[in-house]
Amino acid sequence: MKNGAYRDTEIVKCLQKDVADLISKGMRLALINQPIIGCVVRKDLSEKIANAYKELSNEVGDYYYNLLTSGNAVPVIPINIDRYYQPGELFFTS
Repeated sequence: MKNGAYRDTEIVKCLQKDVADLISKGMRLALINQPIIGCVVRKDLSEKIANAYKELSNEVGDYYYNLLTSGNAVPVIPINIDRYYQPGELFFTS
């Protein structure tokens, strides 16, 4: 399974409309063992999104259901979708 499989068009089409809308508007799943910078963490959505993936009854659905219910991933909404700078990354605006 490739990274970001939860965002594949075919997968999103099979999800509940409200969850599919969140994903299409930019919501992502972030692993908690990685720094989460430039995002708003929405733990309140974890159960709803996990249940939507559980209904898929396939490998992708099972994987993301387990990831969310175990607490190893959380839904996040990026603050600035245009550009994300890694910690310590140099950038210049001139």
